[in-house]
Amino acid sequence: MPAHGLRRLVPWLVGALAAGALSPAAARAQMPLDGSAYAFPVPDYVGSLVGANSLDPGFQRGGKRQKKTPAHRPKPPTRRQLATLRYTPRTSVTQGVYARVLEQLGPGVDPSQLTAQLDAAKANFRAVLKKLHWSARDLGDMAAFSFVQSYVTWNEIEQVSPRGLKLLRRDVRANLARQAKVRRLSDARQQEIAEVLELRVIFFLDERNDALRAGESTAVARAEMREWTTSIFGVDVNEVRLTSRGLKER
Repeated sequence: MPAHGLRRLVPWLVGALAAGALSPAAARAQMPLDGSAYAFPVPDYVGSLVGANSLDPGFQRGGKRQKKTPAHRPKPPTRRQLATLRYTPRTSVTQGVYARVLEQLGPGVDPSQLTAQLDAAKANFRAVLKKLHWSARDLGDMAAFSFVQSYVTWNEIEQVSPRGLKLLRRDVRANLARQAKVRRLSDARQQEIAEVLELRVIFFLDERNDALRAGESTAVARAEMREWTTSIFGVDVNEVRLTSRGLKER
């Protein structure tokens, strides 16, 4: 695939969701955006899930740069460890996640209509993953792509480095695969985490696109997405750049 085509694949999702995968009514009935009720569902490693150190060995939380010490860099994960990030999806897990969404939206929401809307939005999300040759059945890929979506949305950019994408994906997956507590997660738990990340990104993007359709500023939606991403990944998308060398401090 030509490099210029790859650069535009990620921002494409923003436009695809604007095409109406979620209705304006559903967009106004957002899941709580403070991150409390629908935060990352494994709180004991929120900070270390995809920590700043894993994205770039010189980073610490908050964008502070530390002196590099190559001798202390973690060993690359084995193929077997990376394979533990892949899971076999089950419809029952998706239904459980959707049930949580319906519960938060409250009465008055048609379950069948919302399910159809969410399925359509996820299809757009996963179409981009497929073009990138990333997998919707891999927790590392889903986490990395969620971060990238926040990065391009906050910075309002239309191009990203193809090599930078590959390095970011590598580092996120490596960080997860090195953690024994992640490797021990069941397929169902990994799928649940991945789909929660996916839906949170979809709802943030839908809020942003709803503002665009109304001719309003997208600043609030983008700021909420940035805050959520910082709380999950420990990296502020305003303080980093995705370059051909990976994620770097601004």
